[in-house]
Amino acid sequence: SRELCEVARICADRSIPLIALHVHGFFGYLRLALPEHVVVESHPAHAMLDLRVLAPPAELRSLVADRFASLAALPDAEFSHVPYVVLLLHAVEEWSAAHAGAHPSSYAQKKEVRALLE
Repeated sequence: SRELCEVARICADRSIPLIALHVHGFFGYLRLALPEHVVVESHPAHAMLDLRVLAPPAELRSLVADRFASLAALPDAEFSHVPYVVLLLHAVEEWSAAHAGAHPSSYAQKKEVRALLE
């Protein structure tokens, strides 16, 4: 294995990948000696989606006003198909009405809006 280490060092100096495979019947092992390769993830794993619930487009506002004005009056079968963003808009509107038209800005205030959805 000393020879393999020497070959791996020579390959590493020249940025040449080394693949060494040893097989003994049904047993074997594979050794890879590769130059360092850095991968930078440019997208976060849990990106926060901007649903524009604080400033929804006019089309979304009119859809909510026309089709989902009274969520309490909807039968269960229809309520189960209400888009989540509509529920969020209603919760934000309810919270804003209780707080003089202000929008939730702090984490605690956003937790209060989330509690309205539960």
